[in-house]
Amino acid sequence: SWAFLDARSESGIKSVPVTYQRSPIVLSIQDVLSPFEPSSFVEESTRKTITLRLNKEWDAAVDCFEACILHEAASRSEEFFGRPLGEEAVRAMYKPISKKTGDYPRNLRVKLNTAGAYAAHYWAADKTRLDPPGTLVGVALNVRVSLRALWIGDDAWGVVAECTDLQLAEQGSEECPF
Repeated sequence: SWAFLDARSESGIKSVPVTYQRSPIVLSIQDVLSPFEPSSFVEESTRKTITLRLNKEWDAAVDCFEACILHEAASRSEEFFGRPLGEEAVRAMYKPISKKTGDYPRNLRVKLNTAGAYAAHYWAADKTRLDPPGTLVGVALNVRVSLRALWIGDDAWGVVAECTDLQLAEQGSEECPF
């Protein structure tokens, strides 16, 4: 029951907003860790990528989401890509937001805005606002991730996933559903 809104193009990249009940798809993910600092190829960029190490319980949901988004993109290939493509061609062009290797935890790679009107908000375990911490490496976090749109280029496409809120959580905290 997702809705794909009209595409917008900017700098050769098409953006197709994805909504559920007229809002972006928002995930609230508990007890994640970031094994690395947020980073960007452009050092002074305020839009960085953060890797979130997910608990095993998210494996099936992420696999299902990615399978569904691949199916939708293939069935709407003329609308999204401007030409008919089979599921294998669509899959070959897809840049996944997650990676699962063997028995290791799944990593979810999302964007993190560090400044401006869309900067991510940081929260303490008691739900009060915080300044961004000095480091995110190894910190237990609860996060909100918005799956806003599909980005589509000439030979690649993927999901626009943004971390909008990060709560610094105490290990084992189960009282706050964030």
